[in-house]
Amino acid sequence: MSTERFYFLFGRFESIIVKLIESCTKLTETLKKVAFLLLLVSSLTSQGQESIRLSGLVIDTEKSNPIPFAYVTLNGVALGTVTNGEGRFAITIPPQYVNDELLFSYVGYEKKVISIQSLRNRDKIIIKLKPDV
Repeated sequence: MSTERFYFLFGRFESIIVKLIESCTKLTETLKKVAFLLLLVSSLTSQGQESIRLSGLVIDTEKSNPIPFAYVTLNGVALGTVTNGEGRFAITIPPQYVNDELLFSYVGYEKKVISIQSLRNRDKIIIKLKPDV
């Protein structure tokens, strides 16, 4: 192979390598921009999607007595709590369930289903369960 041919091929090879490096640099910058935009969009969409903490009291409708150890669960989900000895409860609702319902139940009483949204802005949450006759 002649020297001229070698330099010609080397020059072409060098220009191809330079173009590849430029393309990779542009691609890297583009990927950085896309990653930034994805991060921005995900942070904006996750705002307002926070856990909700609800607390209140479960009582009997007839005598207004607290109902100790009543079940407070997300309706249809294995997540919940039990009222304490004074009928008080506290539950944290994960973001994916904030539009669901809570189920209040106790043996000998009718079950009560209430939307989480209707409870979320109340100052005092008092749930009244009716005896099951």
